[in-house]
Amino acid sequence: MNIKGFLNSHPFLSEVLAQVFTPSDSLIDWEMAAGIAFNLSQTETVISREHEKELTAKYKEILSLIRPLIADFVGKPWFINKEPVFVFNREDWILANIETIQSLINPLIANYWEALKEDFLPSSLMSRTVKKTNQTLLTTQIGISLGYLATKVLAQYDLALPCPSEIFPQHFFYFVEPNILKLEERLSLSQAPLRFWIALHEATHSFQFHSYPWIRNYLHSLLNQYVAQANQIIDGIKWKIKRGSNKGYGLWFNFFQLSFKEVIKKIQAFMSLLEGFSDYVMFNVGKEFPAYDRMALIFRERSRRISWAERLLGKLVGFDFKVQQYFLGEKFVSQVIEWGGRDFFNQIWQSEENLPLLEEISQPEAWIERMKKKV
Repeated sequence: MNIKGFLNSHPFLSEVLAQVFTPSDSLIDWEMAAGIAFNLSQTETVISREHEKELTAKYKEILSLIRPLIADFVGKPWFINKEPVFVFNREDWILANIETIQSLINPLIANYWEALKEDFLPSSLMSRTVKKTNQTLLTTQIGISLGYLATKVLAQYDLALPCPSEIFPQHFFYFVEPNILKLEERLSLSQAPLRFWIALHEATHSFQFHSYPWIRNYLHSLLNQYVAQANQIIDGIKWKIKRGSNKGYGLWFNFFQLSFKEVIKKIQAFMSLLEGFSDYVMFNVGKEFPAYDRMALIFRERSRRISWAERLLGKLVGFDFKVQQYFLGEKFVSQVIEWGGRDFFNQIWQSEENLPLLEEISQPEAWIERMKKKV
């Protein structure tokens, strides 16, 4: 097979090569990243607009049945009955998540790009090489990660962080139907139990953020701290460059070897808690649904797996994903409720000070002792 034939059979490689040779004055070529992701996530299953409307109505009905089950289990009324629901194809998921990543890291990459321009003479070979290396690596990394994840994710409750989108509202559900159909077919699952379990996990996130509105602001503040601290480090690099003392910061990945890990640890602890609580509710409320043993086994296996694509995407923004953190999140919730009951656990939602530290996620007894002193 000649080179042209090989590239035609591997279209995402064509996108990567195009990125290498295309001039750009941006650290990430988002359009190119989307192209790589689209090529990697191609599927024969595409949901038509008519079928999308039918499925949207079905998911809304499922959510309306699930909400009172969650409220009854957690012992707290839930007055939110309507939230927007979208049925996505894989391309929809890619575009929505590219928008989220852009809004998070664009302020950083613009500042970092400016630092690179100051670090090297614009006309030098070193400057062009480092800039193009950054562009190609990051654009390809985003494209490959999102392309792979677009074939795996089933659904998501989206907060539109850091800010609501012009296209999507502040809070909404989406279900990636081609992947749900693929899982049904691969595991010979019936539609109703699978969709109820998927919706149950995501609806629990909705419960968390609507019942305790402060936690959305807390998550937003953590992301703001992350961006602010990263920008401070970049400003420090630029100051060193001006003094002629900066070495070794040419690649974006080197930037994340620097120390602003405390805020990342807070984000990891918070996400472990949120995901752990959703899994705990799912595995308990799910006992009301048919085929519990099989569904529980399937979803426990999924919740304990972090893919290489998630790890790769995490490196882009400095997050070190560890699969055990999400598994330990559910274990933390379970052990705290087993020890002190539901009301004792619900202290966790009262204030930022009551949230567990990352170390306490793996040692629930430490959080229990801390809370016992406050009672």
